[in-house]
Amino acid sequence: MIALPAMIFSPIGEEILFRGVVQYAFTQRWNAGVATAVNSFSFGLVHLLHHGISRDSTGIHLRFVCGSLMVLLMAATSYAFTVCRLRSGSLWTAMVAHSSFNLVLIGGIFLCFS
Repeated sequence: MIALPAMIFSPIGEEILFRGVVQYAFTQRWNAGVATAVNSFSFGLVHLLHHGISRDSTGIHLRFVCGSLMVLLMAATSYAFTVCRLRSGSLWTAMVAHSSFNLVLIGGIFLCFS
C-alpha cells in the first residue's frame, strides 16, 4: 500500500515541483548554487513531517535531533536529484533517481522490520 505511491506519485509530483518549478524560480532570482542550496533545504524541510514532527494528545512536538538529521539528509538527497536533473537536462532522470531511492528505503524498512 505504501510502496506504489512512494515509488510513483511522490517522485513525479515532488520532482515536477522541486526540480521543475521551484528550482527554475530560484535560479531566476539567484545564481544556480544558491538556488540549489535553498531548494535542497526546502525539500528537506518538507520531509521534516516524516520524522521530525509528531503530534499526540499534549500537542505538536519537534524532535530536534531527529528532525535536524532528517532535514540534512533529505537536503543532501535533494542535491543529488538536482544534479541528476541538471546533468541530464530532464526531469525524468531525477524522477527515476527519486523512485529508486524510495524503493531502497522501503525495501530496507520491510527487510529490517519483517
